[in-house]
Amino acid sequence: MSRLRRARDEFDANRRARTAAEQRAGQVWNDTVLRRLSERKLQPLADEERRFVQALTAYDMAIDFVLTELSNY
Repeated sequence: MSRLRRARDEFDANRRARTAAEQRAGQVWNDTVLRRLSERKLQPLADEERRFVQALTAYDMAIDFVLTELSNY
């Protein structure tokens, strides 16, 4: 009877370890997938922000050029 009890205890321990490992793997997978989905959603916003800053910089340079030209007169 003790061999049966020991085998059942080992089975239960292995089942708990497997379940815990599956949960950890699932959490890592979810974190990775959710992070990638979030990055995909945020990437267009980052591109728009970059274009806006570039356009704003070009506008600022144009204003500086105009002010420099006007100060020459």
